[in-house]
Amino acid sequence: MSDNDTVIEALNSILKDQMTNAVQYMQFHFRILQEEGVFPSGIFRSLAVEEMQVIERIAGRVSLLGGYPPKQLNSYGIPENERDMLHEAIKNEEQLIKEIRNNAGPLEEADSDSYQMLEQVISEKENRLARLKELL
Repeated sequence: MSDNDTVIEALNSILKDQMTNAVQYMQFHFRILQEEGVFPSGIFRSLAVEEMQVIERIAGRVSLLGGYPPKQLNSYGIPENERDMLHEAIKNEEQLIKEIRNNAGPLEEADSDSYQMLEQVISEKENRLARLKELL
């Protein structure tokens, strides 16, 4: 497997989780709108938009390296209430930060541009996670 293939595989693993999170957050948004919940529905819509911006950067990198973004999402659920949605979003962000860190390390030598991009994504996700935790 070439360095590019290794990098593409690592980025696509992250990308699949990012794509799943974006869809799930939009589902949260629509559920809150439908039920006129306590949280402003815009919170989860904003999260989805932020995820899409990350997806665009990672998918662009995958494409530049000669790969294709994944076609499938991970399975996901929709919690019944807003508090559980918030906990699910926090769990998602924590897991993805951990996954990105695990995948970024080996890329430092193989593809420094991808590594630097992922380090920026980690920083953004840590800020997002802090904002979510403030809502608890």
